Amino acid sequence: MKIGKYPVKPRFKPARIAADVISLGITAMIFVLTVGFFPRYKAALSKAAEKDLYGIMFKYGDSLTYRHYFAWIFPALAVIVIAVYLILTLKSHEFRKYKVTKDNAQAVYDWYAFAVSLCKIPALMAVFDVMYAFQRKMMFEDVKLFSVQIILYFVAVAIIIRLSVHRIRSITEVKREKVDDDCPIKVRIKDDDEE
Repeated sequence: MKIGKYPVKPRFKPARIAADVISLGITAMIFVLTVGFFPRYKAALSKAAEKDLYGIMFKYGDSLTYRHYFAWIFPALAVIVIAVYLILTLKSHEFRKYKVTKDNAQAVYDWYAFAVSLCKIPALMAVFDVMYAFQRKMMFEDVKLFSVQIILYFVAVAIIIRLSVHRIRSITEVKREKVDDDCPIKVRIKDDDEE
């Protein structure tokens, strides 16, 4: 893969490894809770049917037999988030707006890959929160599917992106020594006769 015109190698620093492990843990938790949801749904459905079968059939109709399979959307979304991460980190990028040189290309890639890895965590947490609300709604609880917390996850992603853009800009900016021409320099030359 290349950053600009220069080849770079993927390097895993401890912070990036920690972000990847946390995101894989969240993904595994989404899968485990989805698989565990199906027996709980069937138990809740039979319990609700004992109480008020006609009310439930009137409210939900025939969708009770297949709607719990919509729970597989959330593990699929988690896999999509991981796939987008892999595509973004393994694909070459031009970074035309920045002055990428051979010396700073690896540092730019490291910071970019770390930022993408960090963005995975709030995205997966948003998937988890919607999944949790969906499962509670499927268990016949009165729950809203979206909350303010999901908006805060997207705000966190925006902050991570903004900070990474700022950091990449500071890595790639050309450093020049500044000469202050406004300050006059007074030089006194001594003549040999003045001693």
